[in-house]
Amino acid sequence: MARQKKNFPVHDLGPDELNEYAMENIPDDLIYLVYWYENGGYDGSGVAVWKAPNGKFGWENLSHCSCYGPCDGIDGEGGFELKSILIDLDRSTDNCCPYFQDVKRKLMELEGKSVKE
Repeated sequence: MARQKKNFPVHDLGPDELNEYAMENIPDDLIYLVYWYENGGYDGSGVAVWKAPNGKFGWENLSHCSCYGPCDGIDGEGGFELKSILIDLDRSTDNCCPYFQDVKRKLMELEGKSVKE
């Protein structure tokens, strides 16, 4: 579901939402943010992908402990093409995290791509 928590659409796909405190340092000029997040109390896991103002993409693993928050690595920079992000999400799914596929499907939907491409 897309929410307008910031000045851009935020697509929350996981069981838990990122709260305002977690999102406060995310730059406001993103085109959109897609994430899957699960809060484990003092830790959490997930992944976030964003489209930056330059039209490129960035991504960050949202896994964390209580020492820092899930969004600490989201700098808003976009240095990757969509194809590279999709390949990385596939590789990560193979290694650990099936929810990466949910994020991949949403990205493809937002970018008007089909699964066959």
